[in-house]
Amino acid sequence: MLKTSFDRQKHWETSPRVTSLVDAFEAIAAGRSGYPSKREVTADLSLFGGREDILAFHDRYMDYSGTFNAHFLASIPYVLEEECRLGNAMTGYLTGKSRNLRRTAHLQTVGNAEAVIARTVVAHSGGHVASLSNSPTEANRREFERNRPPDCHFHLGPYFELDRHRIRNTPELARFSEGFDIIYEDTAFQMYGPDRHEQVPFVLQNLRRDGIFVCLEKCSHASREEYLRRELVKDRDFKSRYFDAGQLEEKEFILGEMVKGQVPLEHVVDAIRIELRYVDLIWNSGNFYMLAASDDWAELQAFKALLGPVCIPDGYVFDFPRSL
Repeated sequence: MLKTSFDRQKHWETSPRVTSLVDAFEAIAAGRSGYPSKREVTADLSLFGGREDILAFHDRYMDYSGTFNAHFLASIPYVLEEECRLGNAMTGYLTGKSRNLRRTAHLQTVGNAEAVIARTVVAHSGGHVASLSNSPTEANRREFERNRPPDCHFHLGPYFELDRHRIRNTPELARFSEGFDIIYEDTAFQMYGPDRHEQVPFVLQNLRRDGIFVCLEKCSHASREEYLRRELVKDRDFKSRYFDAGQLEEKEFILGEMVKGQVPLEHVVDAIRIELRYVDLIWNSGNFYMLAASDDWAELQAFKALLGPVCIPDGYVFDFPRSL
């Protein structure tokens, strides 16, 4: 087990994601609440710039998108387009690595509900990628199993149960004991608390030495006014297309718990930089940031080259891709 300065396990076991928010997430994943009442999100295909590879990934992604994912896509402006851009780059990067090294490439998603992006990448890779995903929510597991490609694995439980020892000593997971080529953390950390300097190294114990770490984080801001301005753009100009006023009000309880676990972007970057030398901002939407990091500069550049331009209207972007 990775050693830390406090009883991490006990702390995370009492966090909102596995205590106060359990029923709320189960209800969303089962479709009892939180499903977009006005209409589901559809991608603005013009934002893909005519890239046939991203369009093809999008079509397959939508085949795997389930109930919780519909809620997720309607909650973050243009995250659907970003997941397609990101997933397409993951597929190209991992498929290339598999062919070059003559082994199956490994992807882990941390959080990510019913693991839509993992299932899509595995299916789209044509047998070159295997994945491990997790969620503590039973309805997410059922959706995963309902439409699961070969070589996709799912752990029903929080991410902190998947340490190196657990993976090595669980027969169906032992294939991942050499580590993952990409780990993607999707807004999971904030549900367990603000301790990124504990969460990040825990997850990265399972990353290969030349692997890529990608994370999607909703960050706090030094200026409360600026944070709220961005939230207004998100709620007024995007979420209101999909959720009615009553649904937006219902979400306040979950959002209140999430805010307690948010940290500034600089805090996230600092936690990653202790473990990995190179960190880049690759996407921003309001208070949401996507980062890509690695100890291997060449591998990070190869991954970034597959991303291409961001697929989001300017009005939702407050920070631009750059090295951090």
